Amino acid sequence: MPVLSLVVSIFLLTLIGNDIKKITTGNETSFTKWAILIEALLLFILPFLFNPQIVSRRLERIHIARAQKKKHALDLKIEKQIRFNVEYRPSLVVRCPRCGFESPTGAKTCFNCGFKLNF
Repeated sequence: MPVLSLVVSIFLLTLIGNDIKKITTGNETSFTKWAILIEALLLFILPFLFNPQIVSRRLERIHIARAQKKKHALDLKIEKQIRFNVEYRPSLVVRCPRCGFESPTGAKTCFNCGFKLNF
């Protein structure tokens, strides 16, 4: 990108120089002054268009937006599979590894033996 920016800058400066020569020699047309104005504006805007940090931020935003769309589509697909799958039943109990007693999911200790449940 910096090389392209440099090449375009040199090209625009050459065009501006040629237009200034036309004006000083008296060979100008009605379009020459407008051309200088447009070329000068492009020369001013050019660093903002080809700045690597700005370009990388733009690309990152596009990448993040695409990733979010893919994640949302995947979430919808999983939700649909779970909703229509009769065999799927979420676990509402936690089995104690020490005694095998089934405690509710939010329990921190086994209700039977008092073993600390870390999951």
